[in-house]
Amino acid sequence: MAHTKAGGISEHLIDELIDDLRPVAPVRAASVYSVALVLQTLFVALAAAFMGVGVTVVDRFVDGFFPLLVSVLVFAAGASAWLAARMSIPGRHVDGAAKALVPALPLGLAVLVVVFSPWGADLSHLQEYLALGMPCTRMLAAIALPAWLVALVLLRMLAPLDTLSIGLFAALSALAQAAVVMQLACPAGDAYHLAVGHYLPITLIAALAAIASSVLLKMGVSRR
Repeated sequence: MAHTKAGGISEHLIDELIDDLRPVAPVRAASVYSVALVLQTLFVALAAAFMGVGVTVVDRFVDGFFPLLVSVLVFAAGASAWLAARMSIPGRHVDGAAKALVPALPLGLAVLVVVFSPWGADLSHLQEYLALGMPCTRMLAAIALPAWLVALVLLRMLAPLDTLSIGLFAALSALAQAAVVMQLACPAGDAYHLAVGHYLPITLIAALAAIASSVLLKMGVSRR
């Protein structure tokens, strides 16, 4: 065979590359999303079983405000997992409004409970709320950690380009699910405790986790 070059690449090299081609199964965002969400939910459910559920949770569900808060957290977890999976597949369109709205949901919940104070709050005890909220914040991060790592392992197998955004939504998904567990298990239900101990930390921790996620995702891509 002649080794003539076309555009700097020899025909022999082209033939070798063609011989090495293997069929590749198409990646479906829905499949990645489903697997990631199921695995995340499994880890969070194990944490919930270990912690137990607060005795007051049944009474809280009678109040229409409590199911609303839980529903928003569940939606945030699902939407974040979907965005992380979809953004990890190049060429898939992601709506800019969704990318901006979903991270704002925990902040919106924090504002909502403070404004309406469904279970009472006293601003004069804000420092006390911050102190009492720290154990819940630490538990929130601990519950979310395994679920976050599971999501990163799955996402790094794809082709994550915008690693910072993808890492943000992977962390948000895990943290929102962990917040559901905390919502059910925590005996404290006053508005300021929920705002500073449960909801605000979701956004703050997710922002920090996004940076760590970006580093880990880039390491996974560079090793291929």
